[in-house]
Amino acid sequence: MPALRTRVYIDGYNLYYGCLRKTAFKWLDVLSLFETQILPTILYRPTLDAEPATMPLHPDCAIKYFTAKIIESAAKGEDSVSSQAQYHNALTTHCGGRLSFVMGHYSLYKANQHIVPADDPKRWPRDCDKIQVWKLEEKQSDVNLALHLYDDALSSEVDQVVLVTNDTDLTPALEMLKARCPDIVRGLVIPTRKAGGAGTLNARQTCRWRSSLIGSGGIYRMMNCERRNCPMSSPAAGGPASSRIHGMRSRIIWRRCWRWPARCCAPKAKS
Repeated sequence: MPALRTRVYIDGYNLYYGCLRKTAFKWLDVLSLFETQILPTILYRPTLDAEPATMPLHPDCAIKYFTAKIIESAAKGEDSVSSQAQYHNALTTHCGGRLSFVMGHYSLYKANQHIVPADDPKRWPRDCDKIQVWKLEEKQSDVNLALHLYDDALSSEVDQVVLVTNDTDLTPALEMLKARCPDIVRGLVIPTRKAGGAGTLNARQTCRWRSSLIGSGGIYRMMNCERRNCPMSSPAAGGPASSRIHGMRSRIIWRRCWRWPARCCAPKAKS
């Protein structure tokens, strides 16, 4: 049975807005999610007559997580900046060096944007008035992800790369990777909220396999674990516990390890 040394590349922005925003399950143990739930369910055969490949995560650096630090003046919650920092500290400690964050940055600036008139919403933008607005953009994360993906494939450190995103801007990187490193297996996990919603990134021509990380359609509480038993709930982890994950082939079922405080905007899960 072939074993593919695997590394996962997570587009943090896409994962958050694809699956986690406005849920009570933002504190994900992404290492356990992929190591024990997603990758073991992927049936990939290098050849038609071969046994399904196993996909052990790289023992040193299993996951690269691409994100950017929240700008306080543009954050929606008063504790957004501190919560993000606590989560990053918790993941770093819990994963024992097997997860690394690659940080981009947010750009906040004023821009003139066309107004959509209420009485004529189909009017062309060039014929509409403009208004000055604040514009927030994440910078460098896509470029960082593409460069790390390509460089790691060329270095022969891994046999398989797994991309977690639905961003079409990364299609050229996958196409180049396919052309220059044809022996590297390319997998894609698309974060989406509902079955059939795995949207815009076409993986048929660029990836060997594709899966959907589904975070809605009913979030089930399998069982509660006590906070002291959760590996991400210790003071050394830098914050409260994450959501543990149990999976099936077509749906991710979340197991909750820590109840969000009342002051948090995230809604409670229904039993």
